[in-house]
Amino acid sequence: MSANLGSIPPTGIALKPLKQLRRHLKWVAPTLEISGRAQHRRVEGQLTGSVEGNCFAKVFFIAESGIGTFEKQIRDVCRAVAYVQYDSRRGDYPVEMRVFGTDGDGLVKKIRVGEPPAIDRIRRRLIELVGDSPGTNNPVIKDVGRPEKGDLVLVLCRNRSVAVGEDAGKRLERLKPKHVVWVVLEDEGFTTGSVPPAYGTETGEE
Repeated sequence: MSANLGSIPPTGIALKPLKQLRRHLKWVAPTLEISGRAQHRRVEGQLTGSVEGNCFAKVFFIAESGIGTFEKQIRDVCRAVAYVQYDSRRGDYPVEMRVFGTDGDGLVKKIRVGEPPAIDRIRRRLIELVGDSPGTNNPVIKDVGRPEKGDLVLVLCRNRSVAVGEDAGKRLERLKPKHVVWVVLEDEGFTTGSVPPAYGTETGEE
């Protein structure tokens, strides 16, 4: 079944998309235990080896083939993710990237990011992976990896007729809807939304 991207407003309605995306991610990020040194919350003067922060355990980028031309928009999305992760002192986390909508479906890049300069590293790797050659007219998301509770899934696309395969849909349905964020790339920026889970049957054609 096709994802109902019509629920995501066109460019011009969603004002300040970068700020909006940062606010959304910060609001829905789960509370996780992060390694580090901090004052124990119950025992004064005692340090603990872990702290809590609102961030994501792992970040998945599910990107449509050919969106490499939207370099600025991709950079802003990466900045929004980094804002949430680094603000919660989670400077070291895994990132997984997957491509859909082309004969190259299944291309995967896994990296682990550290300090803030890694924002550009994520952007470069993602652009290299998706390329700038347009994919199919009816893209189908067949594989989203194995996201788990506490992870963030960002679906980056420019085509509003995206279909989600059965296996991929089942994976996404296991997550909180707000942890699956669709980002529609436009010439003037991007719009975002948490699309209702309309998964299960592929209607797109490769």
